[in-house]
Amino acid sequence: MSAQHTPGPWVVSHDDDAGHYDITANDLSEAIAMVFYTDNKAGGRGLADARLIAAAPELLEARETLFDAIQHGDEEHRAWLKEAIDVHFAAADAKAKGETA
Repeated sequence: MSAQHTPGPWVVSHDDDAGHYDITANDLSEAIAMVFYTDNKAGGRGLADARLIAAAPELLEARETLFDAIQHGDEEHRAWLKEAIDVHFAAADAKAKGETA
């Protein structure tokens, strides 16, 4: 039996005094991970790493959607596949980069 991950979306927050970013479930009910500042200040690689971790559920969903479309693709699914790639990957990439989709 494989373990299931905490459902997304996951969010990044931080406390300047704590020296790390928290990744939690969107409703803040569950802690997922802590990422410490790699350069002893907010921002930088620590923030980029935290954003990438927080985007994991969306990236997984995008991958599953893509693989499903490839496996079951026909002419009708090709258009759907392009839309799925555009929507899912654009949103996941934007979240990982800290941008708005």
